[in-house]
Amino acid sequence: MTDFGISKDLNRLITQKTLQQHGTLGYAPPEQFQGCAAHPSADIYSLGKILVFLLTAQTDMDRVAYSVWRDLIVDCIETDPEPRPDITSMLTRLQMIRT
Repeated sequence: MTDFGISKDLNRLITQKTLQQHGTLGYAPPEQFQGCAAHPSADIYSLGKILVFLLTAQTDMDRVAYSVWRDLIVDCIETDPEPRPDITSMLTRLQMIRT
């Protein structure tokens, strides 16, 4: 899956156009809309939002029925980028989930 709405020119942190967005609303992390430098945890946030949609066909986190998925997603969509899991941790946790 690719969302070119999330691509960002790292050399231009501040945009020249009024109301220009980087990312798809609802899937891009909050810091991306604040003009902050891109960080790998932004992809983890987006993955968490995509997991919600894949599990529920909606974007409402409250519709995720399985607690093991909810716990993983809650960690992914932290508003602060620092506590989000890294990709190695994500892969380990995903491999442990059996539905």
